Amino acid sequence: MYVYATESIDPMMAAVSALVIALTAATMILLDRVYGLDRVLVGKH
Repeated sequence: MYVYATESIDPMMAAVSALVIALTAATMILLDRVYGLDRVLVGKH
């Protein structure tokens, strides 16, 4: 994967990275709405 990223000019790596960031942000927003991030990240019940 590293060789592919360094040797090609294909924007696929940037697209995959943006998708991973967007999915992570959506998951964090969903967890905040459902459970509250304090309980999820800190572990308080």
